Amino acid sequence: YHIVPSTYTKVATFPSVTDDFQGSSFKSTYRAYVSPTQPAGSYVGRVRYTMVHPNDAVAPLAKITLSDAYEKTGKTKVTVGSSSYYKLQDMTPEICNMTEVLDEGSQMQAIDIRDNKIYWITKLQDGKCWMAQNLKLIGPLTITPDNSDVSTNFSVPASAGGIWASGTYDATNANSPHAYYFSSTDSVYYNWWTSVAGSMNFSSTSGTAASSICPKNWKLPLASEHQALGNSYSNYHSDFIPASRAQLSGQYVYTTGNVANTGSRGVLWSSNPNSAGYSALAFLFTRNGYGIDYTSFDKVGGLPIRCVAR
Repeated sequence: YHIVPSTYTKVATFPSVTDDFQGSSFKSTYRAYVSPTQPAGSYVGRVRYTMVHPNDAVAPLAKITLSDAYEKTGKTKVTVGSSSYYKLQDMTPEICNMTEVLDEGSQMQAIDIRDNKIYWITKLQDGKCWMAQNLKLIGPLTITPDNSDVSTNFSVPASAGGIWASGTYDATNANSPHAYYFSSTDSVYYNWWTSVAGSMNFSSTSGTAASSICPKNWKLPLASEHQALGNSYSNYHSDFIPASRAQLSGQYVYTTGNVANTGSRGVLWSSNPNSAGYSALAFLFTRNGYGIDYTSFDKVGGLPIRCVAR
């Protein structure tokens, strides 16, 4: 027998492929060299593995939550009652980029300083930060470039139901402010002109709306961003619905003043008009059947909106 040596010779190194040591694994192969006069038999070898962090390496950036990201970038909270919230208007690309995708902790509540309403926000699988609730901004309220996604002041209308338009081609009413809050879905339904803060109108057939009633540093999503979001989830029911807190809030029927299809489908405005002129592109998701789809909807009608961070 021989004493196990107290010194060791480094024969190989294996850099970890992840900053999570519990998730790192490797296989090593080595040979034992012995004297030709060594007696035959079974021997037990000992190999020592030492895990070290090389001094000249840069440690991977730890993934953090939205709340952490707001704090690390020096943002301050607003106190409402007994609770404090970071501001939607303080969102930046830096905050969203450093936040982990789909970590439960990345969902946080933030305040819209225009009316002090609180919203869940999260980073989803498409790599963008989204509002995880439908916008509930209701007037009469004047929004400004200091707090909203507009270049000039815009007047958000008060909630008003009833018949908004006489038909699909009612351009006069399509280019007028309309909004309706429906308590059963806790959502506001806006006609498209109001959603884009009047930056496009009934006759627009191409391009992208330059403004919206979203908070500053947020915007009404492009149709292509809606599509990228839908494509980033392979399982609609088990992944997309819970991750995005999707609401099957239906749509406002402008000829009757009713909210239809609640509980069976959700439809959200995009910032792109349809080539037909009287309609705009929308993001559709259903409880059963199609799952996720992309459609168009009459501009005179009412749909909820969810904003995406710029």
